[in-house]
Amino acid sequence: MSAHPRSRLLTAALLACVLAALSASAQKKVDKAGQENARVMLHQVRDSIEKNYYDPSFHGFDLNARFEEAEKKLDDVPDLSTGLGVIAWAVEGLNDSHTAFIPPLRNV
Repeated sequence: MSAHPRSRLLTAALLACVLAALSASAQKKVDKAGQENARVMLHQVRDSIEKNYYDPSFHGFDLNARFEEAEKKLDDVPDLSTGLGVIAWAVEGLNDSHTAFIPPLRNV
């Protein structure tokens, strides 16, 4: 009789592992609309920096290379929130305390 409760416990543990794996794979879905929104924002931020930044040489920082790398990173983001982080990363490269990306407010 002691084997019976043990087998139930093993079955329950196996089922929990399978459900966790299914849940994790379902979370890997990519939100294409979120990716595209992030891409549009990235372009707007880049254009704004190019137009309004006080130092046209960007302190020797290669703005084009940084934003091109950010563009590539956006191909792999699963959602808008992660995309906003990529945009912040791109702007952070300027290393300027007066220049930052503040994401738009969103409802939770």
